Amino acid sequence: MHEKFLQTDLGEIYLAIPFDKLAVTLPTREHHKSGLGRKPWFDVKGGLALQFLKHYLQLSDELLIERLNTDWSMQLFCGILLRPDEKIRDTNLHSWWRNYIGGHLNIDAMQKEFAACW
Repeated sequence: MHEKFLQTDLGEIYLAIPFDKLAVTLPTREHHKSGLGRKPWFDVKGGLALQFLKHYLQLSDELLIERLNTDWSMQLFCGILLRPDEKIRDTNLHSWWRNYIGGHLNIDAMQKEFAACW
């Protein structure tokens, strides 16, 4: 399935963005460090990918999550794959990630990663 994803329009965009290198410019979320609390849907890389999807698809936060629940290529873009009986219900998930990234953003470090990649 991952190979099929990489051949889609979203897969081509995914390959053009250095998500791994961008993700290391942000701190790891507390749950990933401690294992306490509810398991997050995304790691930092997936949270960044969610921001790109929002901008690329021009969807409201609510419609973004609705589409994410039903579109396997969007899920793979964000580094997850939901089971058929699984659904993200948190319509504020994108806002949470926007605030988290905005609070920890090191624009100089990210620009260096983009420049090195492109």
